[in-house]
Amino acid sequence: VVAGGTMYFFFFFNQNRSSYEAPYVNGATDPFLADLGWLGAHQFSIGDSFNELVFGPGNYIVILQWDEPFFSHTGGPQANSDVDLITYIDGVPIPALSSFEENISVTGDPVEGIGFTVNGGTIPISFHIPHWDGPFPNNLKLIVYTNPLSWEYGGDAGTIVGHANTAGACATGASAWFYTPIYGVDPPALNAFSSWGGIPIKFDASGLPLPSPIDLLKPDFVGPDGGNTTFFYADVSQDPDVFPNFFGTSASAPHAAAAAALIFEANPGFTGDQVKSTLVNTAIDMLTPGFDYGSGAGLINVGAALSSTLPLAAAPNCRNINSAIDPDGLARINLSELIVNAAEGVGELNVTIHRGPVLITQRTGVYATEYIILPNACSLAGAELKVTISNALGTCWSLLTLKDSQIPYLPNRSTTVYCDDPLVQGGGIGGVPPTVQIPCTNQPLPVANQAADWIIPYDCVPGIQDTVKVIIREWEAFDKQGRRGSSFDTIVVLQFPEILPENIYCEQKDTVYCADTTAHVGPFITYSRFGQCDTLYIVNISDTDDDGMLEFSAADFDDKCGLTAHLDAWKFGGECETQYKIVVEIKQDCYGRPQETCTVFPP
Repeated sequence: VVAGGTMYFFFFFNQNRSSYEAPYVNGATDPFLADLGWLGAHQFSIGDSFNELVFGPGNYIVILQWDEPFFSHTGGPQANSDVDLITYIDGVPIPALSSFEENISVTGDPVEGIGFTVNGGTIPISFHIPHWDGPFPNNLKLIVYTNPLSWEYGGDAGTIVGHANTAGACATGASAWFYTPIYGVDPPALNAFSSWGGIPIKFDASGLPLPSPIDLLKPDFVGPDGGNTTFFYADVSQDPDVFPNFFGTSASAPHAAAAAALIFEANPGFTGDQVKSTLVNTAIDMLTPGFDYGSGAGLINVGAALSSTLPLAAAPNCRNINSAIDPDGLARINLSELIVNAAEGVGELNVTIHRGPVLITQRTGVYATEYIILPNACSLAGAELKVTISNALGTCWSLLTLKDSQIPYLPNRSTTVYCDDPLVQGGGIGGVPPTVQIPCTNQPLPVANQAADWIIPYDCVPGIQDTVKVIIREWEAFDKQGRRGSSFDTIVVLQFPEILPENIYCEQKDTVYCADTTAHVGPFITYSRFGQCDTLYIVNISDTDDDGMLEFSAADFDDKCGLTAHLDAWKFGGECETQYKIVVEIKQDCYGRPQETCTVFPP
């Protein structure tokens, strides 16, 4: 792929350092195995040939590998050592959960592996690596895919292997967007699950030993993850919306690839190596200055990467600005707002900000597309700050004032519901109004109130159009001085799918209680509500006046639902018992797209 001119961005699972790595040290094996012919076993510590790991619920793959060629790849050089991976639970070997490959005579590959599932609770499992045949291996590596809860030995070695650990790959780690400088974390933080490098290459493609191992210095860099999706994984508390968030290196690698695409777009003549070097050279240091095996060169910085490809053409020209303090108490200063001629190619910049003689912050090697983040900005509110910006061609300075508006801040939110959801009639997403924030104030925070609904209707297109309307719900809050802040909830309202025989229960019954006996009676509809089968009852039952006589009412749906129900009820009987007859008519004028059928299970 890379030889053909294409950049190759690779995610590498999310293993942190879930690995054990050490030279093979031979010692006594389990006497039971010795009687069966095993010649010894690796010692994890003096006199201890067992490594106990504790696993929680989940699916696991355990791989053992040692440093010899793979016959399946070379067709020639192969494994000369044969060791096995045997699982013990409560001191008892579990052959069905162990691996006994014939590494010399059959596969020729220096690898053993097992997979298993823990359905609930926690379980300690010990791993034993006995030697069966051939010379002792030089070095062992044990990797567990899906991190266990604990390791007796290990849990501190590299896990970037395979395609990601190649010269051409752009191996990309992961940092949640809320762990980055723009959100107040500087230097950026690495996600705990992001895989670590440091695994050397010892053989060439033919399986011949290299003169010395090659360390490819992986990962190359880190990309952001945790962005919104519309349908998978779960929402997190760090963002104000209700959309689910996608985490992992499989989310960060596409972000890095998109950054590369922007660099290609701005520099059509660039090669893949030039783009990769640009991302590496402009990355923001994370764990340590320079390269490290957790974050590589650091967090990619798209603005700096793009700016670094422009030739230096002008000295910076500054202007005075007022900048707001954000609700989280940070001031985010966009350098492109300070520098009038930022688009003319001002190159790498050095920036200092002073309050009188006191240095507030200093940054070197930044670009006009970047932000300067000032923490605890409330302490600087109203003060006049001097900003000095310089490059190799000259220097400018300007005055920066941080304004503390103290206007209540409410986040915008959004969600999607069906037309029977109570949210359609009113209220807040998740049952609560948006949280009010007022930066730089100690006054009690006001509670947001619903101000108005703005309706965007959609025409009925049976079987094609799911959305029946969008509600823009305005919220407002006032501080003690009467200053108003507002925000909007965007509520997308869907209609039900077509009612089919497979998903409606309408059987005529000779008993009143043919459904939920506490609140509903009679027919009901099942349908897929965002991937989960749900039940929609048509008839409500109650005794609101506590006279022992039941009252019945048809479910009332929003006008845009396309679904109406009419009910007639009769009461009859003697002194000993009361009986009811209920006749229900259901009409569906419009319906959404077909969905997976939720099969009805009659009560």
